[in-house]
Amino acid sequence: MVIGNKEIVNVLNDFKLILYLNYSYLSYAIFNTRNNCFEKIKTHPLIGKSNINSDELTRIINTDTNLQQQYQHTLCTIESNSSTLIPEPLFEEKNITNYLDETDNDNLAYKYIKQNFEDCFTIFTIKKNILHLLETQFHHIKIKSASSVLIDYASTLNQDNHNTILTEVKEKSFHIVFHEKGKLKFHNQFNFETINDFIYYFMNCIQILRIDTKETKTMVVSQLHKEHTLFQNLAKQIKIIFLKKPNIFLYSNNLINSPSHMNHHLFSQLICE
Repeated sequence: MVIGNKEIVNVLNDFKLILYLNYSYLSYAIFNTRNNCFEKIKTHPLIGKSNINSDELTRIINTDTNLQQQYQHTLCTIESNSSTLIPEPLFEEKNITNYLDETDNDNLAYKYIKQNFEDCFTIFTIKKNILHLLETQFHHIKIKSASSVLIDYASTLNQDNHNTILTEVKEKSFHIVFHEKGKLKFHNQFNFETINDFIYYFMNCIQILRIDTKETKTMVVSQLHKEHTLFQNLAKQIKIIFLKKPNIFLYSNNLINSPSHMNHHLFSQLICE
């Protein structure tokens, strides 16, 4: 794969850059469009706990030669503190700032994305300085919220119109998406501190939504290892399935044997582009 230094301005037409940004890490993949192959995946840890630091992000970009290149297309998903779904008939662009209860409007940019497979929009916020940094550094960048991509990804996994749950689990938070008979029924994100909190929030969703777990496939994606205590405890409550890599792509030798349930935060962006 072609890499270079900051002064090179040639656009890499045969490659896509796929970014994922949250408060713990910046992860990216380089995808070769010519042979439909994921060539490389790399993760940079971040020290921020509740906010993404623009200076830290700038330093990472300036010291990673892959991130200094210009790509024909760049996809980006960001974990937003605030996002919501609005049904298409109720959405009005002029009222975008009214859909979220934010107090820091001077420092926030409001963005919206039409869901690919649902009749609704996702509205989310991103700090203006982070948005400016991303749009300045990466030309032709398309930014979505993590919840928007996960909902679309769950829809692509539910083409047989059965009941499914897709959950993305992190160390201290998780997303959950529930489709009932092929239709989006529920999505939410929860933060937790303990394993008991995680189990309580997850199983409370099951009970409130009256989900029959025996008739519902529960799929898990995560950057945590399968042996993590969170999964061991969840598996005591319901049957879980770790999602496999999408079989529509090729993977370089260093990725082919990586844990199959990992990196879906990158794979899904290409599927839901």
